[in-house]
Amino acid sequence: MGAWGTGPLENDGALDWIDELSDGGLDFAAFREGCDAELDDGFISEHADGVLALVRVARILDGESEEDGLDEDIDRNVLAAGLTPEFRLWLVEAGQKVINPEGSDLYDRWAATEDLNEWLGTAREDLEYLRTSLG
Repeated sequence: MGAWGTGPLENDGALDWIDELSDGGLDFAAFREGCDAELDDGFISEHADGVLALVRVARILDGESEEDGLDEDIDRNVLAAGLTPEFRLWLVEAGQKVINPEGSDLYDRWAATEDLNEWLGTAREDLEYLRTSLG
């Protein structure tokens, strides 16, 4: 049984993406390309957890999150280098699609639980932080 919680770093799928990006096994451009391909098809599934996790990671690296949630062995320098202002702007746009009831597998999974509003609240707060931080 995998980890599953309403926070963006409380899910195995999200942490798998962060581990891959941090370890250099997948670059940010490849992540974005894969996610954009899903979004172009009108339904985000595989990359949805990763998008919201990276939004939270940006907050953590900026010192704006009370909870860290990153494993000690994750290379924060690699993550920080990939989270350019342009990539952060893209994350805000992609994140809005992840929390949209139309076209998001992750939204559909949360809608089937009693925790939808908590999950949405956390995601919206993180996205608002990121949007605001970009000016």
